[in-house]
Amino acid sequence: VTEKYIKETITETDLKNYYDKNVSDELSVKHILIAPSVKDGASADEKKQAEKDALEKAKSLIEQLNNGADFNTLAKENSADEATKNNGGIINNVVKEKYVTEFYDAAYALENEKYTSEPVKTEYGYHIIYKISHTAKQSFEEMKNTLYDDVVKNKLASDENLEYKIW
Repeated sequence: VTEKYIKETITETDLKNYYDKNVSDELSVKHILIAPSVKDGASADEKKQAEKDALEKAKSLIEQLNNGADFNTLAKENSADEATKNNGGIINNVVKEKYVTEFYDAAYALENEKYTSEPVKTEYGYHIIYKISHTAKQSFEEMKNTLYDDVVKNKLASDENLEYKIW
């Protein structure tokens, strides 16, 4: 009942705002993640050194790519991302709302079949990103009718008391 009521109160402006903020182009990429190797209880200096070592390793891999190394092979041999390393670092369906901003923005800025010339720092470590393809998001008009449920969920999630207020 609550969801039905909220759905009836959603305006075209609500839908457009949600679309602009939460719907993005979709990318397919490959990446190599070099994560700093930090042990539990490491000192600030040890963490700083691990960060520096990870950055140097990432730069070294970019240099190898520049000299003709195979991205898939380097991903398999070096990436800290266990979920993607064995398939050459491939990630499909990369959208802004599900990835850290630095990663998505760097991938988005690349031309297809190009890789980052500098490591991309995120909370996970340093990434080398290779852009496979870029699919533009559907237009607002094409998606409008499918956004209602997402906007309802978003409104409910943003105010835990909304259901009580409506009742």
